[in-house]
Amino acid sequence: MKRLRVKWRCLHCGECCRNLVGRHFGMILTPDEWRRLNRLARWLGVKLETKPLVAGPIGARLYQVTQEVCPFLDRKRNKCRIYQARPLVCRMFPLSPYGILSCTAVERAPKGALIEFPDEMKLALNQFMIRVLPVLREADFIYDLTWGWRPTSRYFNRIALRLI
Repeated sequence: MKRLRVKWRCLHCGECCRNLVGRHFGMILTPDEWRRLNRLARWLGVKLETKPLVAGPIGARLYQVTQEVCPFLDRKRNKCRIYQARPLVCRMFPLSPYGILSCTAVERAPKGALIEFPDEMKLALNQFMIRVLPVLREADFIYDLTWGWRPTSRYFNRIALRLI
């Protein structure tokens, strides 16, 4: 029996932009994304709050957003004000290296349906795995938003990171 196939389509509910911080970490940004988003925040007159995630010899190797709601979300229209310049994490949502994240569009898909995600989304996930996962894999310490700097081994199984 063939499974029903449905194309994933954003519903513009804005939920993905309202849950940027988990129990220990915020949404991940590369240094290039961090610089770009800080320039855009100044230009738009919004405040982007971040902390390092992985330290480097000069500055951070990865950053994390510490705000629960994205400052670039137009809350009236549930639209991204920097859509063309959004970071990899936003481009790949709801895909992640660990599976499919909670997403209203996915939750509303018919039960048992095979969801087809756009190529742009899959490409962003691939770029994330190439640019971000190796930095996490090599890190000895990461910054936990609750506890501060902690050994990476406390959070990630390095074997699992190698398999991804």
